[in-house]
Amino acid sequence: MLSSTHSETHISISICTPENAYPRLYDAILSTKYFDDETELAYFGYRYYSPEMGRWVSRDPIGDLVFQIASGQSGKQSRELDYYVFVGNQPISRLDMLGLSWKIERVSGLDKAQVSACADTVDNLGPLVGLRPGDYLNWMSPTVLYPLPPSRSSVVTGRWRIPNTVIAFWARDGADNIISDGFWKLLSNWWGQIWELQSLGFEVHAEDHVKDKRLQLQDRMEQFSNDKTLHGVMYDGHGGNIKLNNNYTSGENNWVDLLFPDRVSLRYKMALGIFYSCHSAAPGTTFPTMMVPSSEGGIFYGEVGWTWRPTWHQIGTYISPPQQGTH
Repeated sequence: MLSSTHSETHISISICTPENAYPRLYDAILSTKYFDDETELAYFGYRYYSPEMGRWVSRDPIGDLVFQIASGQSGKQSRELDYYVFVGNQPISRLDMLGLSWKIERVSGLDKAQVSACADTVDNLGPLVGLRPGDYLNWMSPTVLYPLPPSRSSVVTGRWRIPNTVIAFWARDGADNIISDGFWKLLSNWWGQIWELQSLGFEVHAEDHVKDKRLQLQDRMEQFSNDKTLHGVMYDGHGGNIKLNNNYTSGENNWVDLLFPDRVSLRYKMALGIFYSCHSAAPGTTFPTMMVPSSEGGIFYGEVGWTWRPTWHQIGTYISPPQQGTH
């Protein structure tokens, strides 16, 4: 028998026993967990979930020291964020079988972040960090005690590492001139944005275009991708449109090509892309092909038309905690 109360679906199971000729009803929500009609709570083994509130009624126990020691998770730096949230407020597309969620530890200065789980899947991790679960073998790294999960849907417990490096690449005119270069960077809040990325927990690799060096950004992206450290790119420079080969260029010396989005060879699509350049988000361009789509947790910003000079930007406009496991 099916019934619906407070927007969640119940299944009532009738069971007859020798002691009782009348059937007894047991209520369960579609996650198969027991639902108590009196308290209107679902029991997941570790804690109770309230469908009416859309959240857990107690903290995630993985944040408690006693639980960390008992489950081999001790020594982690716990955060007070999201200990009550149920699957990132996306119960239709995500699962949390035991009421425990992935913990993402981003530390500025480390090219890879640590993630830990207690009975969870890569399918649930991917959208949390902006990376595609189907490509996890290309972006997830094993640790000493824990090999990579056998599949994206396998329920696993342990610790692994994921990309944590954002390339901050500057390619505006005058990159080899300390005075003009510093002026434009100050005008665009370039150093402030690098600090913002670091405060979110990312390792930032800051690099300026070297005069006459072709495909400098493309080579750096491929290098970090092969090392499984590339999380994303912040770029300030020139860009073309579909009539100009869909490329990023440096105006420093005869428009040297820095990156062709449709030709770059990455092991996996990036989670974060912020491109302050002409036409980087114009219809028909191939810039977003390097990115995980926003529907899967990716974050992309680009200019639709022409942009003539650097302007003041803030990273918080595009990404803020807890997006992509930031803090």
